[in-house]
Amino acid sequence: FSLIRLAITNAPDLEASLGLKAKMELVRELETILGTNIRETDMISFTPEGDIVMLLLDCDRARAELVLGRVVAKSQEILATPLAYKHQIACVPDQVKDYEALLGPQMLVDE
Repeated sequence: FSLIRLAITNAPDLEASLGLKAKMELVRELETILGTNIRETDMISFTPEGDIVMLLLDCDRARAELVLGRVVAKSQEILATPLAYKHQIACVPDQVKDYEALLGPQMLVDE
């Protein structure tokens, strides 16, 4: 499986600048994007820090990168409020052998 950890880096700025209605609309739009770009057998969750975590079953790194690319591209295309992302992809068992390596702090910035 592959695990994608996606952090919205401008979330604190959005919290401060958006009203409740705009925040709720942003969440709905993001849910739609995530729901239409992964398979029904894959899972989406959130970390305590608010990062999005996508668990992609039977998925290698190349496919995980395609999924991540679609999610980021669709969010930039559709969302009224632009989001800035950092991401991390871990593929088990090919790349990761322990939990710390799986959800460690090393994240890449999406441009």
